[in-house]
Amino acid sequence: MKTIIKLITLLSIIMLLVVACSAEEDVAEDLTPPDHVHDTSWNVTHYDDGEGNLVEVLEGTEITAHFAKESADGGIVYGFTGCNEYHGDYNISPENNIWPGINLTLTTQNSCSDEIMKQGQEYISALINSRQWQIDELEMLFTASEYNAETDSNEDVVLVSFEYTGVVEKYASEEEFVIPEDGNEFTYTFDEDEEEWIAGFADLPADADEEFYDLESEWRKLPDNLEGFGIYIQGDNHSDDLFMFIKHRVDGLNPGATYQAYFRLILASNVPPGLTGIGGSPGESVYVKVGATTEEPLTIVDDNDWLRMNIDKGNQASEGEDMINIGDMANPNLTPESVGTYELMAQNSASREFVVTADKDGGLWFIVGTDSGFEGLSTLYYDTITVVLEEK
Repeated sequence: MKTIIKLITLLSIIMLLVVACSAEEDVAEDLTPPDHVHDTSWNVTHYDDGEGNLVEVLEGTEITAHFAKESADGGIVYGFTGCNEYHGDYNISPENNIWPGINLTLTTQNSCSDEIMKQGQEYISALINSRQWQIDELEMLFTASEYNAETDSNEDVVLVSFEYTGVVEKYASEEEFVIPEDGNEFTYTFDEDEEEWIAGFADLPADADEEFYDLESEWRKLPDNLEGFGIYIQGDNHSDDLFMFIKHRVDGLNPGATYQAYFRLILASNVPPGLTGIGGSPGESVYVKVGATTEEPLTIVDDNDWLRMNIDKGNQASEGEDMINIGDMANPNLTPESVGTYELMAQNSASREFVVTADKDGGLWFIVGTDSGFEGLSTLYYDTITVVLEEK
């Protein structure tokens, strides 16, 4: 018979664990307790193992969850299971009901020890089966109602407990992009050619048929309703994880110097907000990423014969050390009636800290791209790319 964990008992245990760790206390003092699940980030502390036992996350591993609001009724949930990244949707109701596992899939295919793989599977199952959320200061519980034969009644059972780590980073508004007066500005308009930007594709089988995946990239004229030229790129996301990117090397920086990097992109997208699709939205589930690295971004073949990046770009909604998310392919200048028509839109990283160090020759690689959770064809034009480097 399943062991029913009373909510009040679990909350007492969690508070004792927090008090016992002085380092965590110091971090907690800097956090404002959230009052809602929207736009919050968490570390998982306990999860139901499928047999009614609430178990701790394995020592030396970390499970994370992020809830990015898209509307009052829900948004995107993503994170790390301790072995693989995951991504899906969540819905909520005013009564604190939650359905956190809609379209939830693993977006990486890493192999870990049996124990860590089992942990991830049990956590995902607990997450999907959760139906209520409640927050107490810096702690959150996901629960579900289960029948207790001893009391002949339904009782709330804790399936996942979380510890708050901060807010989900939001995208910067166009008004926030101000070029620092002493920054080094690099602007690419692609009026004459591709200006030595190089396109590539990752997160698909190494032997993928380019025609089947509909992979294409070239410098070309913008659609007839727009003026100028840009770099066009497209791909059909049969792998449920397609990353399409362009990269460029810049020289002439101070060797070994550290820079704060600011990015601004002008893109042509033909996807209005609010559309639905297989695996996710063709707009909101196709994430725009930017980054800069000392090492040249390259695709390499992993142990599963898939093409992966040699840099840490993160995956879809999750960010990496070398790339951050600044938006998605949903174009606010379009309406559902204008789907298929390309219009320009601007995105930037003005509110985000992104620090990079030039190599010994005074060079860096810029990289921008889209990371897709939409299982369909994505197409876009890069009209203008601006990168500003401010030496620290």
